[in-house]
Amino acid sequence: LNEKFALQGEVMYANLGGQIEGNFNDGNTKFTILDKINFNQIVVPVSAKYFLTPQLALFAGPSVAFSTGYKSDIQIKNTNIPSDVRSQINRMLSEVENQQNKALEDELKSTSFNVFFGGEYTFYKSLSIDARYTVGLTNYEKNSVDNSKTTMNYLQIGLGYKF
Repeated sequence: LNEKFALQGEVMYANLGGQIEGNFNDGNTKFTILDKINFNQIVVPVSAKYFLTPQLALFAGPSVAFSTGYKSDIQIKNTNIPSDVRSQINRMLSEVENQQNKALEDELKSTSFNVFFGGEYTFYKSLSIDARYTVGLTNYEKNSVDNSKTTMNYLQIGLGYKF
């Protein structure tokens, strides 16, 4: 827009998610169940940028994210369960993964709205590094129970090239 202000649109792929870990130990049998959940999204942010110097900018703006799929990966770890029994458990966990993937598709919204803020530093010609923090505004749950709310907040660090 001028030397101090700019608008910037982007399209990016994000693999977000988290994990749930549960431990069991009754003295005879022990194991850890680890469930890693990935949320794959196409994110479209629009930034309003203010240049403190020609190399350093602060920015903020809204973004919309579109789900491209959810993936659950459940593993059993740190166990003393015999390997033949463990293979049976892994087959059962595979079925649980499939059910959970379907539940994630059925129960979570496919579009979310967010706001973000951050900064960018151009350090060599058109190469830059940026960091931004995104705050999720959308409750991902289609049917909340007892006013529960699932949002996604995350920190992102990037390396960019401007052309």
